[in-house]
Amino acid sequence: MDVKGRLTRSSAGTLIFDVNEPKTLNGLSMQWNGETISLKLHGFSFGVDPETVPQSALGKCILGVLDAALGMHDGGKVTDEGLVTKGSSSSGEFEILSDPKTGSLLRLRIPSENLTATFSNFKLT
Repeated sequence: MDVKGRLTRSSAGTLIFDVNEPKTLNGLSMQWNGETISLKLHGFSFGVDPETVPQSALGKCILGVLDAALGMHDGGKVTDEGLVTKGSSSSGEFEILSDPKTGSLLRLRIPSENLTATFSNFKLT
């Protein structure tokens, strides 16, 4: 499934993913605050026990990789595409591609989950 939206991360363990596409999920907001998960859609909001969310869930995979990457001290390898950093998280082995000059995320891959996320308009706040 192809999903597009806006990803916001203010600190380790947190993530907000606002979905724009596909049209059937437009307006869905998934929020992780480090302890709980909440879903919001068309004015309805409900909490989800994080233990019941499968490791393969989109947000949980991305959150796990970003948290794991924070603790990495290996600088990665510069390639023609950019800076490639490899590691592992609870979702499996991952690869992050970033701009070596700015640090902007370009792509995240988790092969075991068949997940590839491409980032555009990356901004540090």
